[in-house]
Amino acid sequence: MKILTISDSPNLFSGLARVHRNVIDVLTENGHQVLPCVWYGYDNETLQLIQAKKIKPPAIYYQSGDTPVQMLTLYKRKRDSDVAALYEIIKMAKPDVVCTIGDYWDFYYMQALKIKTDFSFKWLAYLTIETDEINEKLKPLFRYADAIVVPTRYGKNVLESETNKKIHLVPYGVGSAFGRKSDTDRKELREERDCDDKIRFITVAQNTSRKSLPTLMQAVRIICHRDPDRKMQFYIHSNLDGLDAQESSLFDLRSIAKKLGVEDWFVFPEDCTSLFAAPSDESLSNEYNSADFFITPSVCEGFGLPIVEAMACGLPVLANAFSCMPDHLGPMAGDGQFGRAERGWAVANRTEIIPPDHIIKVVKPDALAQAIWEMVQLKKDENGRQILKTMSENCMRYAKEQTWGNMKRGLYQVFEEVAGPVSLPVEVIG
Repeated sequence: MKILTISDSPNLFSGLARVHRNVIDVLTENGHQVLPCVWYGYDNETLQLIQAKKIKPPAIYYQSGDTPVQMLTLYKRKRDSDVAALYEIIKMAKPDVVCTIGDYWDFYYMQALKIKTDFSFKWLAYLTIETDEINEKLKPLFRYADAIVVPTRYGKNVLESETNKKIHLVPYGVGSAFGRKSDTDRKELREERDCDDKIRFITVAQNTSRKSLPTLMQAVRIICHRDPDRKMQFYIHSNLDGLDAQESSLFDLRSIAKKLGVEDWFVFPEDCTSLFAAPSDESLSNEYNSADFFITPSVCEGFGLPIVEAMACGLPVLANAFSCMPDHLGPMAGDGQFGRAERGWAVANRTEIIPPDHIIKVVKPDALAQAIWEMVQLKKDENGRQILKTMSENCMRYAKEQTWGNMKRGLYQVFEEVAGPVSLPVEVIG
């Protein structure tokens, strides 16, 4: 089959880029012809030269095993440019299947494209669902998908309640670089970072509003007076400086930490991280293995790859009790939806409304502060340390089930099902 894919460039360092790499790999491994159409195919410097017509767009490739796969670039969320370009690409390439990977609203044009091309291709939608609120105007879009796949049970439940389509569950995976290192290696890593006597929390996230990184600083501000010896340490692995104009680098985290008076508790990467340049998986695994806990104040997640990567390295997770994050945290230790869970701590949230009418659940800084302190206290006695050891083992057991191999097999099975007849929505047949 000829298969056209749409998502972040597989050469980037985002979560969607990781997924896209594995989708391309499984398709090429099975002998299909793949044409990736990618967002952020060029860095901003190259893009400006192209737009100024000083250079021709250079050919870009992704190396899938022994096969170099040429890619085409698309603009993201530029309504005139992305739809027109994609229509021309589909007319030229004549794909049998178009596979889209990402948030459903980024593929608003698929309904129009299927109609305009007289349903010449099948659409496999591999979608991230972050909240239980689906845009009313986009609900008809799902009827045009020949198959819908989601990576979380939360997303499956949301879409099953909103559509009459079969929803396939195919979780993302964790790379082989992520795993628990020996106590000796972990001690060496901690000594290298001068945190051997610290209780270290790590956060891995892009610097966007959805990740809500300043909330963590607000939480530390609430409890820092309880830690006069600076035994807690919070390492934020994020793109702090906005190296490329195409990626979001919203908050000046260093300045916020200083203004809140918590800079002594926070550590930031010495080397810049970016969508276009980031440390290797092995380097990131070392950061996880130098920490005691993973913490995220994120409002919502489509999957949360860093959560599961951290779990693979044995780190209990503190996360919002909303979106798909409770799926990762597992059953609660007690009654209710907040508090200690099988694989970490589900943090209480509050309801907020953002324009124009979206209802979201954001982490309460005081609840996050209390969750941090509760985890710190567990490290101080034998019973607490046993609870954390069990949590760590539960995390590694859970993460071990989430592999890219399982993802490839599950998704390819859906591709084989899509090989059947094109599905037509009722209104088209009528």
